[in-house]
Amino acid sequence: MNCSDIEDGVEHDRPKKLAIGVPGGFELPQDKFTVIEKWCLRRFPGGHSLDIPCPLENSAVADVSHLEGLGLSTKLMSCINAIQRCDSAILMAERASAAAAWEAENVRPVSKFAQSLIQLNNGVTVPPSGLKCHKCELTTNLWMNLTDGTISCGRRFWDGSGGNNHAIEHYERTKYPLAVKLGTITPNSAEVFSYAEDDMVTDPLLAQHLAHFGIDMQCQRKTDRTVMEMEVEANERLGEWLTLQEADRKLTPLYGPSLTGLVNLGNTCYINSAIQVLFATEAFRRRYALALPSFVETAMDTVARTGSATAAVESFGLQMSKLGQALCSGVYSFPPMEMGQIKEGEVVPKQPDVQEFLVHLFDLVEREVGENSAIGAPSPLHSLSFAVEDRIQCALTGKVQYKERMETILCLPIPLESATNRDEFDAYEKRKSEAEKTKTPFKEDPVYLKIGIEATWAAQEAIQDFISPATDPPGQRTTALRSSRLVTFPDILCVQMLKFTLSENWLPRKLNVAIQLDPNSPADGRPHSGWRLDLSDLRALGGLQPGEEAMPSEATDHLHESAATADEAVMEQLQSMGFTRNACLRACLATASNVEAASNWLMEHLDDSDLNDPISGTTSSPNASGVTVDTGALATLLEMGITEDLSQI
Repeated sequence: MNCSDIEDGVEHDRPKKLAIGVPGGFELPQDKFTVIEKWCLRRFPGGHSLDIPCPLENSAVADVSHLEGLGLSTKLMSCINAIQRCDSAILMAERASAAAAWEAENVRPVSKFAQSLIQLNNGVTVPPSGLKCHKCELTTNLWMNLTDGTISCGRRFWDGSGGNNHAIEHYERTKYPLAVKLGTITPNSAEVFSYAEDDMVTDPLLAQHLAHFGIDMQCQRKTDRTVMEMEVEANERLGEWLTLQEADRKLTPLYGPSLTGLVNLGNTCYINSAIQVLFATEAFRRRYALALPSFVETAMDTVARTGSATAAVESFGLQMSKLGQALCSGVYSFPPMEMGQIKEGEVVPKQPDVQEFLVHLFDLVEREVGENSAIGAPSPLHSLSFAVEDRIQCALTGKVQYKERMETILCLPIPLESATNRDEFDAYEKRKSEAEKTKTPFKEDPVYLKIGIEATWAAQEAIQDFISPATDPPGQRTTALRSSRLVTFPDILCVQMLKFTLSENWLPRKLNVAIQLDPNSPADGRPHSGWRLDLSDLRALGGLQPGEEAMPSEATDHLHESAATADEAVMEQLQSMGFTRNACLRACLATASNVEAASNWLMEHLDDSDLNDPISGTTSSPNASGVTVDTGALATLLEMGITEDLSQI
């Protein structure tokens, strides 16, 4: 039977071997196209054009004979020839794809143990049926050790399938090196694995070794999957990944204005998603996509005024406008059959965090708006900006402090105690843990803690070891409760759920949670039609409320006075987690050099734009001479490779 998938009337063969980017293997995801080259020389502003022939095949790099007879100058022909002979983006992509293509090695070496293999005369005879692992009840993926005839199950795959590792455990106890996979034996071949050599091997005396246990190789036929077939099948079973890719849904491609996709360049998934969301808003379309003529005119004026040939390329506003125009116009959005034959593409490595990219992009947008005030459209960040009111309450005195700040992204902590399916999640984790202890396959679908988004609005953050200026005497350590509310509401609210926390070994850990927008949503988690999110509980009450007593106004000053220096041991421990020295210094000053509190502070302030900026007038450790070290200058010297001791001299 030929296994294949049929989609859009086109039959696609399923993978038959463990390979990437080669026929019969797994396809690489990026699209590539058959390209027909056509060159022309166009003169501006008149727009007159002249067709240019392609360079002759196998001709010298400097050969311009194909351009002769066109009436062009020698210098112009040389420039055109150089451009034509440069590697195109398509060619470079093809080379990258060829480098990414991989196929499992099919040539199996002869085992060094085959000729001298010792077989025990223990009276073992393998029956033709009814076989199972000697330590469990598995009847598939069975391996027979060629020294003592013991039948055991194979290794466990990443998804829990395969076996229970009893064959390799048998080798670790006995050191008998070779095993054959039962069910793959045919008159001509069989799968043999050498545990001592840790590889699939060839046994030239396999028929003799099998006969020792009563197996006639000439009478055998294949009844089980080979190792390669099992690996291919395991790689096809990417449960959660297939869910993310909506592999179980029949999706209809859409084309037209504002329906243009972005090709993944290898590590740009996070950029693509952020850009698509931003240009789905009217503010970004109005500022950039619809203002392309104004940006072009401004860039050309800059080129004429400065004489810089790169001024247009370096203009963030112009490049952002061109990107927006391409996404929103629909000029580049049409069915793939008009683009040529689709082929294999590229491998996608790890990508950075989308929130970090958005913060960086918003900084560039803010700078561009200031430089191009003549562009009529307002800053798109006006639609995203809002004022936040932070309320901090001292646990000892009950006194409060209110502060306001401007933000474009609302960062919300996740209250795990508000999960609605805690019992279901705990039962799942218990079953999973028991399966890991007993080394049995665990194939259940993941269960996540379900937390309603309304619970994150009201979540209060506990600040441990808070140095309160409201105590008597001031500066006592206590716990403070911090909550945030919105003073103003933006047209578009950008929300980041803080899904990362610190594990017991002080490493960042992602929370296993699912945020529910609509508590009455169906199984796929999507809100019902007409669903609306009520943000009224997020509205700030407007500063000090009746019955509340304010903290002394010098709270911030006292905090820095009482912690003018940071404990160097705490600094080193925080830096070992991957944070910069300036970020660790800020955390120590904010928490009086308490490791746990400083770690939590860093995780909560990852989105602060000044987190890694130097802090003037503070020190990272007590100085014997009493001299205050300028942390800005210190950071610069450290980045140059100078040791800290020498930098402080």
